[in-house]
Amino acid sequence: MGLGLASLPALGAPSGSISGRVVDADGAPIAGVCVNVESGPGAQTDGDGLYSITEIDTGSYKVTYRDCNATQHFVSQWYLGHADSGAADPVSVTDGADTPLQDLTLATGVVVQGTVTDTNGQSLSGINVNINATTGNGSPATGTQTDANGQYSSEPLPPGSYRVRFSDNGGIWAAQYWNATSSYNDAAPVLLALSDGPAHTGVDAQLSAAAKIEGTVTATDGAPLEGICVDANTPRGNGWDGLGGTSTAADGTYVLTGLPAVDVRVQFRPCNGGIYVAQWYAGQTDFNRATPIVLSAGDDRTGIDGQLETGIEVSGHVTDADGNALSGIGVSVQPIGQGNGGGSQTDGNGDYTTGALSPGDYRVQFSDHNSTPTWATQYWHTQLTWESADTLTLGSGDAPARSGVDAALTSAATISGTVTGPDGQPAANVCVNVATGTPNGVSGIGNANTANDGTYSIGGLPETTVKVQFQDCNGSGPFVDQFWNDKPDYQSADPIVLSAGDHRTGIDAQLALAGAIRGTITDADGHPLGGICAQATTESSFGGLGRSESNGHYSITLPLAGRYRVQFVDCNDTRAYAGQWWPGQATQADAHVVAVSTGEIVDNIDAALDTGATGTIAGKVANVNGVAMTDSCVIAYLPNQFAVAAPVGQDGTYLIADVPSGTYSLAFLGCSGGGDPSPTVQDPQSSTVYTGVWWHGVPLHFDQGSSGGPDPIAQGANFVTVTSGQSLTSYDWCFGCTAIAISAVVPQAASLDVAFATPGIAAGASGASAQAILVYTASCTSLTGGASGSATGSSSPLTVTGLTPGATYTCQVKATDGRVTVATSAVSQPVVLAASGDGTTSAPGAVLAFTGAGAITQLASLAFVLVASGLGLVLFARRRRARA
Repeated sequence: MGLGLASLPALGAPSGSISGRVVDADGAPIAGVCVNVESGPGAQTDGDGLYSITEIDTGSYKVTYRDCNATQHFVSQWYLGHADSGAADPVSVTDGADTPLQDLTLATGVVVQGTVTDTNGQSLSGINVNINATTGNGSPATGTQTDANGQYSSEPLPPGSYRVRFSDNGGIWAAQYWNATSSYNDAAPVLLALSDGPAHTGVDAQLSAAAKIEGTVTATDGAPLEGICVDANTPRGNGWDGLGGTSTAADGTYVLTGLPAVDVRVQFRPCNGGIYVAQWYAGQTDFNRATPIVLSAGDDRTGIDGQLETGIEVSGHVTDADGNALSGIGVSVQPIGQGNGGGSQTDGNGDYTTGALSPGDYRVQFSDHNSTPTWATQYWHTQLTWESADTLTLGSGDAPARSGVDAALTSAATISGTVTGPDGQPAANVCVNVATGTPNGVSGIGNANTANDGTYSIGGLPETTVKVQFQDCNGSGPFVDQFWNDKPDYQSADPIVLSAGDHRTGIDAQLALAGAIRGTITDADGHPLGGICAQATTESSFGGLGRSESNGHYSITLPLAGRYRVQFVDCNDTRAYAGQWWPGQATQADAHVVAVSTGEIVDNIDAALDTGATGTIAGKVANVNGVAMTDSCVIAYLPNQFAVAAPVGQDGTYLIADVPSGTYSLAFLGCSGGGDPSPTVQDPQSSTVYTGVWWHGVPLHFDQGSSGGPDPIAQGANFVTVTSGQSLTSYDWCFGCTAIAISAVVPQAASLDVAFATPGIAAGASGASAQAILVYTASCTSLTGGASGSATGSSSPLTVTGLTPGATYTCQVKATDGRVTVATSAVSQPVVLAASGDGTTSAPGAVLAFTGAGAITQLASLAFVLVASGLGLVLFARRRRARA
């Protein structure tokens, strides 16, 4: 019998193989699972769950497993048990040998199903459906398309929270998320659970006709620009969400399709760097100043053109202390104020070049982005922090390139340790912050979270003296913050002196148990409400803040014993409920006290919220000349994790919209270019820099080492209460003006003479501000039900007439320049008019401590940062990161 040549492998053909078995969670074999070598052959499991893939070349491979049955039940994964290829365990194959693999266990999943129609209920086929876990990169995701009946069914997914997006490749139908939102961050999550059964149905969509934006991008000489990225964005909180993008053709034209009927802001930017400076339509340097394009369904907006200017590239050379070139170092060039920044990375020769930047002032950061940095982060000219960094000024004479922005990096230091609770057990998810003193105050320079075993390591630190804070960042406790070594605050913390390349171990902490207030929040019908803020405060300080979960439960961590009052505010992105104070009171004055001892947990502080509309806060922010303070913003702040903010416009006005009813501190801060809030505000007419203030006139400073920004209660801030649907106006502020002091309130016959000192002008103000003609208004209000009155004039005193004999009054004086309130007095002490019209003279009112007494000389501590999140705007201390 001859040799069957067909049974032999072809000469030189690969002969390696892998084999294994696929089972479910109970160990039972699974048939019909497709097993594939990445970029190679595959096989399918048999009835015993067995598979064998042959004819594989020698090498290292990643292997994927997918349920290929007509009815799918199991979640796809990579060997061994990974959701994505990046984390998959590699499998080595040798020619002529079989590599047996461990049994692969597939988990049972849940299929997402739904139907997509147009607004008339007609089925839409070929619509993309993308399902992504809400937990970030490396998490489960899948995609599919609708069939001819508009129906879709996804692959099985593990239980969890997902966002679902519907989009049309043809651009006929507007993209949207479930449930009928255009923004990822506003999208309602789809919660998958095994209790749903094999399929979670009803994840439907009704798509509207897509809007379209068209235009042309040219250079300043009119030449068309090819390869310019055009991005559509929509406002959200203090930032924006992307809606889609495209790039220009050879003739400079572009078409943005698939857009929803929303407010769109368009940005033009070079896709791959180059000599042109990015801009926002129409001709603006930042998002907040971009011209809104409000689209309707099916809209076709033409003429949305851009004309890009050439800019200045920044280049330099990065070495170690011995002059050896360093590759892979990140370089971030960020504006001081409004405008666009740029970034780059050093090449093999240690050289870098950024994209084009507009003339202006910038700060430059150099950092090693490796997970274990070898080189310490620094700013230009070896400065340690953003606040202390030297300014790089780019002028038109620097075009087309500014070279020589170099750096010599030192070896990075590392701090590591272990954090435990009071019982000595590891404390996971504790935020560890490293801060250092600079000529401009204290700044954070590094941070990390503890792992499950309580350990942490913070690298990339420079040669300097630092202090370390341990802060419970679980949101619901249960630990009290502390500084190393077992100190309560930054000032008393033990310093750690780092040298270049130092590895300091044993920077440990044992955290004390915090107290807590807990309860459940429902609607008026008893249904649980998630995303509601619960805030506990005392008369002297902020205590803590928590958010309710989907089951309505909340917990507020309280590091200090005290007598607390609790308010509830709807902090969801879509706000539908009126705030209240416990138990069910409209004002703080009527709220009941909750006494909490150290480590004590007080339960059953519950709330049932009625529905209620959001309100607004509006006003004007200017300097003493009435010129808009456009580099400032106004923030309605609920310490320490929620705020609603608005920038100051070109006319000085601001409008904080969508403010849920509640009691807030109102902060007037620097927010140059729509960036991070700053404790200082620069006058656009001069170099004068003012410190921020609380409404109205109380100095605002950032607590050193604070995890939640400043404490307005401890700083004596005046508070603003927004009731359901209320629109508050005239919350004005003048930077550079001083306060009015009431010297006396003297009773006459049915009138009061209000004497006061006229306000001064802040040092650093110039010119016309010193000659501003102010109009004064004295207002006297009865505390006992009598008639109130006011008087206006240009000098002191003012006589307020028409008052009620025998009534008790307080008075206040305001000054305006016809455009904005520039100065205000505190309320005077009460004064009584006698029945005969002869009463008692009041003591002078306390003078409000206005800021603006000149340029500041010292900045605050850890950065106070406003961040958009899924539940609102969060204020907290963190290391300033490169914003390229």
